[in-house]
Amino acid sequence: MPFFAWYSFIALIIILFIQGYACFFNFTASDFFTNYITLIAFVVLWAGSQLTMYRKDPYLIPLEEVDIDSEARKIDAEVWDEPINSRFEKIWDTIF
Repeated sequence: MPFFAWYSFIALIIILFIQGYACFFNFTASDFFTNYITLIAFVVLWAGSQLTMYRKDPYLIPLEEVDIDSEARKIDAEVWDEPINSRFEKIWDTIF
């Protein structure tokens, strides 16, 4: 299994560098950034995620520390009774 992952990784790197090889013949900065902006964006986003995930104060709270039940139980315990105003509503509620 890991061999296929490494094979895919190497193939992806080769494809990324070959996709814009034409910009190196008549090199201009605008052509280079046009062809390789996705690679630059990936590196920037990857570095940002690494800085966010591996800092001392974690960005994500562990699942064991998240309290999602206490407020939900209070809201579920509340009963919302709407008064029946019209005669039609009384008949409708009686039937259904």
